Amino acid sequence: MYKVDDILYAEAGSFLKHRSRNMVGLALRGEESEFVEVPFARPLNARLEHGRLSWGGMFCLRIGPARTYEEVKTAIIKTRYSNDDQIAVMLNRERSEAHAEAYRRMQQWRSFAAMLAGDVAPRR
Repeated sequence: MYKVDDILYAEAGSFLKHRSRNMVGLALRGEESEFVEVPFARPLNARLEHGRLSWGGMFCLRIGPARTYEEVKTAIIKTRYSNDDQIAVMLNRERSEAHAEAYRRMQQWRSFAAMLAGDVAPRR
């Protein structure tokens, strides 16, 4: 898990689980000491229904009317990174070790998005 500003993020392929409350998520407010990072069980059993993508038996993202592999992948990526965020991360990746780490995490999220999209939408 990692923190940006006041938001904790789970690494791609994992989710955050609160240590004492019934709370899980991919990105949550709080302190790292309050959460544990849990990898998703495989297979993910991803499903896309009515504009909602679910996987792991519990997670759901509203991605709208995405139909193709490319649309689904882009929608998943944009739940964490806007186009401007992606460009900034790519352009700054060589500035410092922290920027390189941000680039690595973004690429992991993009790979996770591609895997989920491949499970629910046809590739062209």
